[in-house]
Amino acid sequence: MKKLPLSLIGLTLMVGLVFSACSDDDNILNLQDQYQFQVTNNPDDFQFVVTDLQNATVTVPYDWTNSGTRATIGHSSTVDSGTATIDVYDDLDSLVYSNDLLATSNGQSSVGVAGSWRIVVTLADFYGSLDFTVQMQ
Repeated sequence: MKKLPLSLIGLTLMVGLVFSACSDDDNILNLQDQYQFQVTNNPDDFQFVVTDLQNATVTVPYDWTNSGTRATIGHSSTVDSGTATIDVYDDLDSLVYSNDLLATSNGQSSVGVAGSWRIVVTLADFYGSLDFTVQMQ
């Protein structure tokens, strides 16, 4: 078995660390630079719209204020390939909603605790467009 030179191993580890150090904030900025990307994050009313994504793999969390104990989630997305999911957590970090971002779907969260909620969008090898809302119910 042929041994790799120590300098090549070190370079490989350094490149891996640089790429793993990219935060989700960096990924969000990259999405905003490359695509028509809009997020409206108001108390009790959240909207996420991005069009023509190509090969996007990212997890994007948002803090959102919900003065109620439930939320209505509506999505209208175009999924050409890959996956896109949404998870919503209440003020106690309990999962109150989880679903794929589908072409058309309207649902509601389970009962949670009012306050600072978290919305997490996860894309994996995603091609398509996303449009969803999360609103206090």
